[in-house]
Amino acid sequence: MGVAAIWCQIEPTLSMEKKREIFLYILRLLFDSNLVKWGCRSEIVQDFNLVLAEMESGWPDDDEFDDDQFLTVLAYDSDGVSKTHAWIEGDLVWIDSYGKYLWSTDAKL
Repeated sequence: MGVAAIWCQIEPTLSMEKKREIFLYILRLLFDSNLVKWGCRSEIVQDFNLVLAEMESGWPDDDEFDDDQFLTVLAYDSDGVSKTHAWIEGDLVWIDSYGKYLWSTDAKL
C-alpha cells in the first residue's frame, strides 16, 4: 500500500487544505512509529523531514491535483506534446514485525 491508498481514505468532502493536513499528520505518525520508511529508486531515504519538505513544496495547486492519480498528475507541455510527471518521487516502504522491508511499487522507481 502506497501513499495514494492512504490519501484515498481521507474524507473527500473536506477542503484540500484539511485533507493535506490530515494526510501529512498520518504520514508523520507512521514514520515516527517506525512502521514505514520512504523509498526512492530502490533505496531508503534516511531523512523523512526532507521527504515532507519536498512534498509540501511540490504539492500541486488544487486545480492540478487529481485524487485518482495522487503522485503522477502534473501535466506539462513539451514542444506541443502534453505529458505528465510525478510531483514527488518514491513511495512508502512498510516494515513488518521482523524488520523486513515491504516495498510499494513506486518506491522502487
